[in-house]
Amino acid sequence: MDTGATLPVLPRTVLGSLGIRPTERVKLLVADGRRITRETGNVRLRVMGREVWSRVVFGRPRDPAVLGLTVLEQLGLTVDPRRRRLVPTEILLLPLGR
Repeated sequence: MDTGATLPVLPRTVLGSLGIRPTERVKLLVADGRRITRETGNVRLRVMGREVWSRVVFGRPRDPAVLGLTVLEQLGLTVDPRRRRLVPTEILLLPLGR
């Protein structure tokens, strides 16, 4: 898990073995300030019995596998840093245009 990352990153080999194909190439900003280009696709992820469709980055061999904040928020999960685990949280819905 990386709450500083927006999108999940999974190894290309894993995504390919599941039949997930790239749909586009995007430019990404990484933590050290570099800009890189990676392919993305769409995948159904299941975490703690909860499922969500997500855009996923096709990781290269040296890229770490990451879950990312967007998926955690969509699943209604947050990180408990003391216990180093995921825990359920409320999903926020804020009214627009008041």
